[in-house]
Amino acid sequence: MPETTEQLQQKIIPLIQTQQLDAALAIANQACNQDPQNADKWLLLAGIHSYRQDMPAVADCCQKAIALQPQHVNAHYNLAVAWQMQSDIIRAEKSYNTVIQLQPQHANAYAGLSRIQTQQGQHDKALNNQRKAIQLTPDNPHFHFQIAALYQDMQKIDLAKQYYEETLRLMPGHFEAMNNLGSLYHTQAQHDQAIQYFNQALQIQPQNAQIHYNLSQSYWQKNQLDTAFQHALKALQLQPNRLIFRQNFIQVLGITPHIPNEPEVIQQIEQSYLIEGINWQDLLPSSLAILRQDTSFNQLRTSAITGGYASIYKKLDNKKNIQLLGKPLLLYCLTHTVITFKEEEQLFTLLRQACLQLAITKQFQVNDLFMAFIAALACQCFNNEYAFSQSNIEIESVNTLCTEIKNIDTNEPLDKVTQTKIILLAMYQPLHSIISLQDNTFSKTQHQSAPWQLLIERQLKQPQQEQIIRQEIESLTVIEDQTSKAVQDQYEDSPYPRWLSINLHQPRSYQQIWMELFPHFQAPDFPTSPIDLLIAGCGTGSHAAISSTRFADVNVLAIDLSRQSLSYAQRMADRNQINNLRFAQADILGLKSLDQRFHIIESVGVLHHMKQPEAGLKVLRNLLHPNGMINLGFYSSMARRHITQARERFKNTTPSPENIRQARQELFALPTDDPLHSITKNNDFYSLSECRDLIFHTQERCYTIAEIKQLISSCGLRFIGFELPSPVTRKQYMAEYPEDTQLDNLDNWGVFEQQHPDTFIGMYTFWCQRVD
Repeated sequence: MPETTEQLQQKIIPLIQTQQLDAALAIANQACNQDPQNADKWLLLAGIHSYRQDMPAVADCCQKAIALQPQHVNAHYNLAVAWQMQSDIIRAEKSYNTVIQLQPQHANAYAGLSRIQTQQGQHDKALNNQRKAIQLTPDNPHFHFQIAALYQDMQKIDLAKQYYEETLRLMPGHFEAMNNLGSLYHTQAQHDQAIQYFNQALQIQPQNAQIHYNLSQSYWQKNQLDTAFQHALKALQLQPNRLIFRQNFIQVLGITPHIPNEPEVIQQIEQSYLIEGINWQDLLPSSLAILRQDTSFNQLRTSAITGGYASIYKKLDNKKNIQLLGKPLLLYCLTHTVITFKEEEQLFTLLRQACLQLAITKQFQVNDLFMAFIAALACQCFNNEYAFSQSNIEIESVNTLCTEIKNIDTNEPLDKVTQTKIILLAMYQPLHSIISLQDNTFSKTQHQSAPWQLLIERQLKQPQQEQIIRQEIESLTVIEDQTSKAVQDQYEDSPYPRWLSINLHQPRSYQQIWMELFPHFQAPDFPTSPIDLLIAGCGTGSHAAISSTRFADVNVLAIDLSRQSLSYAQRMADRNQINNLRFAQADILGLKSLDQRFHIIESVGVLHHMKQPEAGLKVLRNLLHPNGMINLGFYSSMARRHITQARERFKNTTPSPENIRQARQELFALPTDDPLHSITKNNDFYSLSECRDLIFHTQERCYTIAEIKQLISSCGLRFIGFELPSPVTRKQYMAEYPEDTQLDNLDNWGVFEQQHPDTFIGMYTFWCQRVD
């Protein structure tokens, strides 16, 4: 006689508890084979498959049980769960409804339906079913947690808090409720309460990377940077493949006052340079801070500052210094960033000159380490578009090299001497302007270091790709405005910025993003999906790429005047595998005839280059759907007061590469207490096109906050809030204006900027909403 289901359970449960799932499965399979007409045994087998995460097998067993006993409630419920786990929402919803028809008091079925409806964005239906589940089983903490998470998704913060707290009353060890409560308090800038809940969760789950990440974020907001760093590092150590944890580690490390020179930290930094989706530029301050703790590097740096070229030339004879040049961290700084520090620029400028002279006068034994360094240095020079100063001796040597390189036979493999000459030349001029790409030439060279390969990729292959892409860029409008044409010409000559990498995001809903930025703001509920987003003035595409990955379920159209910039943008989007982003050439003024409307428009650092910014903003405002949102960025008159003075100084200077290099050296040479010298602290100062944009722009207007207030009002927009440059700014403002809980009083902000004139040194970046 076959064993009963109860007898089988007595055998199987201990096996499941001891993780002997194969043995449990064998017993259940045998029982079903011996008694195939018993629905409960099929359901028992389904349960074991569920432990094994084999959802198709679960569904199969449940269907067999239902075929034998169509009114079997548990079989229908387990089938619904199996469908849901396989993302078969339609069949899952049907099975849950069957359970409710058979047993209207089945609380778990209502909760299951609520989860499905939450996924589908049917929040009202989800709430209704979750409330029914709670009414039927009021002491189930998981039901309270689920409705709290739903309220959190709906931005109903107080209700979410209430149900999370009820979850903890029913189940004091529910660490997810603690963590989510902490996140809610963090969103509301109540960081002490947030840290309290995060620490409670951490006591239960000390190895939970997400909690460490959350603590890092809250301590960062409180400006407790050393503690923030420790939690950021721990989160990354626990989950090194989570991009957001690595980005957070880099950002916190970059502002930590005491950067530890420890192997684990150095390893994480070096590893980060190899990962796409990381803004490598953010790694530069911490990388250089660590390098400055190296005695040899610091001696070289000091020699450059105090002893000049002769001292650097002599120090290259020291084998210890040569070994330093092969340090991976140093090579990564050169190949993957733009050096934005005066002293390091001075060092690498002199090292470039010394390497050139040592190599061409054959006073130095060229080896692989030396070739890797000069290839990395050539990458740096290409990254900054040859912003380093050049002596007359260098120019003469480079002209000689250029003649020699033009005469080489690129159909033959290169020997090491010729390869070295190519690298030396690439430190001063882009190779694509001198020689053509022949894959067979560069694949058979003797020296094949990573910097060399990157040099060929950047200076030959990528420009060739951009020229192909340029021919394929579509045009949406004719560019007729004379100011637009002048700006177009500038960016055709100097695409800006020539970015190398960006922080890619895990896409989130626009409601979540705006709730985090502006807790007071009730985000619009756009009825369509996907939403449409316009980047008006995308330049080389970094902002467009970020927005394409920042917002979930979005289609992005990015426009710009410059085809050269757009071809760079398209190549970089392709490299980052961003597929919801389309580029086109257009003038903002010509978009008034566009028949498409957008839920979100972003135009940061663009309109102030127009002759009539207000006219451009009105065009964009009219392209928004009702209640649509627009992200704007304008230069601050107050923060850019010294840049305005610099522009006046160089207003009669033609912005040729030679003149821009000369202007940079003039500003470097000013006394440190000269107001104009402060421009050298601006990151844009350190590459040629960005320096041109900074000091020599064809058309630019700066604003005060009062003028911003008038501008957005005249264009039918409502100010929502600034995207502030740092948590410190927010803290300072709240201390000075505690009554402005929404941080949206522009009159207060105008006074605040007068007292803190460098607050918006980058730009006023803020969000507005269309009003009708």
